[in-house]
Amino acid sequence: NKGRILKFVASVPDSIFNINLKELVSSYNMPDKFIYLPNQFWKHKNHETVIAALSLLKDQRKDAVVATSGQPHDPRHPGLYDRLQRAVRKHHLEKNFIFLGVIPYADVLGLMRTAVALINPSLLEGWSTTVEEAKSLGIPLILSDIPVHREQASITAHFFDARSPVSLANVMESFM
Repeated sequence: NKGRILKFVASVPDSIFNINLKELVSSYNMPDKFIYLPNQFWKHKNHETVIAALSLLKDQRKDAVVATSGQPHDPRHPGLYDRLQRAVRKHHLEKNFIFLGVIPYADVLGLMRTAVALINPSLLEGWSTTVEEAKSLGIPLILSDIPVHREQASITAHFFDARSPVSLANVMESFM
């Protein structure tokens, strides 16, 4: 009859520590340094700001790479994935914004371990499992400055204004 509150803890399987990370990165043709964005391609996940930030960095002749994975279909916003792909092509960011699609969970965790940081640019979010997984693995975090991200990682994360490509570009540059 006594209630208890338990903090959310991500369960990271031991098997991910047996993955050959060099082979994994090579299998996806990833550069040595990249930022990883493992979110579904849903509108509120805010991939547009990431693309705009990469475009700003490219205009300044600063190289940054973001690898993305997740479900490409947003039932509430059909065509979003195609619009994101067109934006990447329009700004010549094919080598800077890499679409991986849906990949095995073990690969998601392996890419987290090899990335220089994990980014979650969401405009709104519930409690983010990817943030918890990254925290469990000791991965640096780049998070949109929304209340739930502040609650989840107030001390360890680098925050940016979710609607500001300039703010995000500044944080991303420090990791590349």
